[in-house]
Formats: sequence, C-alpha cells, structure tokens
Amino acid sequence: MFQLPATPTDYPPQQTDQPLVAVAGPHTQQLWEAALPFFRDIMATPFVTQLGDGTLAAPEYHYYLQQDNHYLETYINGLRSLGRSAPDATTAAFWNDAAALSEGEVDSHNSELEGGNAVEEQGSPSPSNLAYQAFLRDACATQPYAVGATAMLPCFWTYPEVALRLLPAYRAWTADHPGEQHPYEEWIMLYSGDGFVEPCTQAIALVEEALSQATPEEVAVAVGEFCIGTLHEVMFFDQSRLHFS
Repeated sequence: MFQLPATPTDYPPQQTDQPLVAVAGPHTQQLWEAALPFFRDIMATPFVTQLGDGTLAAPEYHYYLQQDNHYLETYINGLRSLGRSAPDATTAAFWNDAAALSEGEVDSHNSELEGGNAVEEQGSPSPSNLAYQAFLRDACATQPYAVGATAMLPCFWTYPEVALRLLPAYRAWTADHPGEQHPYEEWIMLYSGDGFVEPCTQAIALVEEALSQATPEEVAVAVGEFCIGTLHEVMFFDQSRLHFS
C-alpha cells in the first residue's frame, strides 16, 4: 500500500500506532487495525504536521474551515439519521447530542473565520469533500444501523486522535515561544479536550455494541465502510494541497 512520506518538522507529533482514545472491544480493535495505514497517512499530511508546528498558512487553514462547514451539514444530518434508527432511546439521545456538538463546531469555525477576516465567501465544496459527503449519505440511507454508525465513526474518532498526537508539538512550540500563542491552539485544544474525547469514547462503545449484535456479513461490510471513511479523512485533511489555490 502507498504510504505518504512524513513531513519534516522541528515539532513532530507523537508517533504511535496505538489508539489514544481506547477501543471498546474486539470489533473496534479490528476497525482500528484495518484502517491504521490510512490513519498513518492522515498524520503524514503536510496539513496536520503544519497544524501542529504552527507553520500552516492561514489561507489554507481558512479554506479547511470553510470546507468543514460544508461537510458538517451532511455529517449532522447523518448523526440525526442514526438517532432515528438507533435501537433504544438512550442511544438515540447520544447521536442527537452528537449532532448538537457538531453544530457547535460550525459556530467555532465561524468564530475563527471572522477573527481571521475570512468570511467573505465560503466557496463550493471541494471534490474530496463532495465524495466524502456522498459516502456518508449513502451509508446512513441504505445500510443497517450498525453499518451506518461504523461509517460515521472515522470522523468522530480521527479528530481527537489527531489532536492528542499534536499536543506534544504544541507544548514544545509553546515552550520555545514564551509569551506567544500557538497559531492553531484553538483547534488543538478543542479536539483534544474532554468535550470531544468523551463523546468519541461513547461513540466507539456504541459502535462496538452495535457490531456485537450484527451479522457476520454486516460486520464485514462495516469494516470496509470504516476503512473507506478513514480514506476520505486522508483526502479531507489533504484537500488544501489538492484543491486550494
């Protein structure tokens, strides 16, 4: 399998193949192991490395935020769809709360864009973005609950995993720049904080439970959907290089 080369940096992210947000059982362990090559690619993208070491160009970051706002419309709808198809009221409430959490992400992005004077035009979704949205819509509309929830999990799981790995880079940068604020402190602190790590842990547990009750055929499909979703995450984090000019 093709592997992206690591981006050189003075402030590297934490290097580990172990999930920093723990698996909940054998099924989510299988998901992590199956998609690990794609997660390594996410961590190797210039965008993620430069997010951690503070060298990411502001226009590229603003482009990413705008693209994420487009994406989150579909993701929020997918979370609400999971709430409607969930097996019980407690699980439904979690997915609906997760949708509200993602609505808060949009608010956070808009606040950053306003602070960076980059609200003049959101632009159109990129090809990578459109492909990811189409994948999620199809998974939530046509697949059983367990498969749809698994397809939605890469986004939920990837962000805390990336942010937690960027914390050492952030801390090293801060130590070397006393009195200065890291340019992307808000993103790193948002997604490495309990407000995202704890719901991610819950989502992993719910997917584990759903897959434990699924048929072997559904589990096999779900593993494939998780890998495809994680590949879409690679392209999403790399889209400023691929599409931004």
